[in-house]
Amino acid sequence: MRLLCSGLVLLVTLLGVGRSAAWAEGKPTDERSCYRGLSLDGSSGLLDQPSANPGCAYRMRTASYLAGFIENGYLLVGDRFRSLSGAVSVAATLGSYVELALQLGTQLSRMESPPLWSMSQFKLQMKLHTPIGKLAHLAVLPSLRIPGVGQDFAPAPVNLDGSLDVIGEVSLARVLPQVPLVLLGQLGYVHDRSLRALDAQDCMGGTVADCLKARLQSTAAYSVGLPRLRFSVGTQVAFALTRWLWVMPQVGYRLSVVVGRPDPVLLALLGMQAPTAPLEGRVQQELSLGARLGFGIPLSLDFGLRIGLQSTGYAMGAKIPTVVGIGALNFEIDLLGGTGRSTTDEEAKQPPQPSKDSACFVAGTVRDEQSGQPLADAVVRFVGQRHNAILTDGKGGFSSGELSCGAIVIESSRGDHQTTRLPVVVSVGERAAVELRLPKQSRAQSGRLWLSVQTDDGSKVSARATLQRGGQLVSLLSEEGGLFARAAAGVWLLRVEAAGYLSREQAVVLSDGGEQRLQLLLHRRSASPRVQLGSREITLSSALTFATGSTGLSSDSERTLDEVVDLLIHHPEITLLRIEHQADLSQSDVTVLEQQAIVVRDYLVQHGISPERVVASVVEGPRRTPAKIVLRLSSPGER
Repeated sequence: MRLLCSGLVLLVTLLGVGRSAAWAEGKPTDERSCYRGLSLDGSSGLLDQPSANPGCAYRMRTASYLAGFIENGYLLVGDRFRSLSGAVSVAATLGSYVELALQLGTQLSRMESPPLWSMSQFKLQMKLHTPIGKLAHLAVLPSLRIPGVGQDFAPAPVNLDGSLDVIGEVSLARVLPQVPLVLLGQLGYVHDRSLRALDAQDCMGGTVADCLKARLQSTAAYSVGLPRLRFSVGTQVAFALTRWLWVMPQVGYRLSVVVGRPDPVLLALLGMQAPTAPLEGRVQQELSLGARLGFGIPLSLDFGLRIGLQSTGYAMGAKIPTVVGIGALNFEIDLLGGTGRSTTDEEAKQPPQPSKDSACFVAGTVRDEQSGQPLADAVVRFVGQRHNAILTDGKGGFSSGELSCGAIVIESSRGDHQTTRLPVVVSVGERAAVELRLPKQSRAQSGRLWLSVQTDDGSKVSARATLQRGGQLVSLLSEEGGLFARAAAGVWLLRVEAAGYLSREQAVVLSDGGEQRLQLLLHRRSASPRVQLGSREITLSSALTFATGSTGLSSDSERTLDEVVDLLIHHPEITLLRIEHQADLSQSDVTVLEQQAIVVRDYLVQHGISPERVVASVVEGPRRTPAKIVLRLSSPGER
């Protein structure tokens, strides 16, 4: 493996040296100095290696990638594990020292039916970067990540974690054009709390083997990890194949050291099933091989392999697969309206003034994608060009005025058709002929909702569920696998009721053509109600209590608040409930009292009560009396 990597680096370096003269003379050099693309982590870079230098200021990049593998014996002996993950990223350089990035990723894993979906991450990053001399670039990259909670396919803010990385980059091409080599390095810490996604998973009623199998599947499918230190190095070389085609191979090595505590459930189960196996390895090693292929326009294709060299095993986080295939597509936009070519500081101060001798022109036709009929009165724009939008004539034709030469992105739209973009490369003095085909607007599709209802005592229940919105009412029908409904896209209020159980409400968002899967837990009504509706307040049979030394509600108080939720659902005339924490303020910690009142309000809101119906506050109570929470009925004007 070492010999292969050394040979690849040497070959890439020799090819880069051989092409250095052509690269220095061609336009790809100018473009690549601005064009950086995105790494798999969301910020600028290539594959697993983020870049300290995100390129030119005021650029926005979008990227989507897929990574997957198929491995036999990955979890259990004789199994066949398949995994496919992907993400969509957006990053923008705001000025010369800041880059912001946003990424949404998901994963589909399968060893046997049914497949396991998970939202692997929702990540927000901010990179602070600066050049150091002619050769180096340094950046600090803090990140916040919200991992998913398994098959709910939704962010779980309670699992919020983050990372902090220091990234360095040295570009030898800036002083030695004959050696277009870039050296990359990264050192950071990841406070990964995704293990909490498995907190609710228990093994009641199953064998040790079944529990181990379920835990291993979830750990792999949800990309569960632990806090870790990470270190990576890489090298890349860029060289031109033709005037409008360039390639940038990269080799990278990553080392991760786990510093968190292992999964106690897996540690115990693996200890029972395989007592002699090493269960607490803390070192992971990976090798990345790949390249970026550029096309002379702000578009590139990434491809590569991630090879697992050493894995910690499942007790210390998800196992590293042997080989993972990776592919990505990047696109970049100049927010200042350029053409994808970098400019010097002097050029940036003065907008380009194309002359007739150096101007370019575009003419063409806009047609319907299916029928091929010309589309009259379609809007045609030239993205980033100082040229007003124009309309097509009766035959769908258009002709531009003077445009800056190079890469030009043409955009066309019409009310009954979808917007379409077409990139073209126009040489000096050329009049390019193009044809844009617009697909028709598809009709909005309804969303689908699957609901699974469970009870706290494990009893089978016949529940009635409805979706409500603006006077509309849609009932969920009983289907194999749960309750099902099809409704228009948008926000709905879901109400679930069952005889002998407390009712539940929850806001549900349905998307066009999307499918939402929910699971709700119903609590049985107690023989003696804990709450009573009075004229001025909701009376509680016992006071709400909190865990000693914290603001967390006790389990008994949560059951009481479940009955409050049921009462508010069945009494919509209660438009405002005031949660008053009454106490002798001279003898109490007001901050703790406020936090406890907010905890009560948040519990009601999280269980379906509209935030506009509940408000929390701290009020002065009788002197020398214990603090207590009173649920007082009020009118909106008394807020």
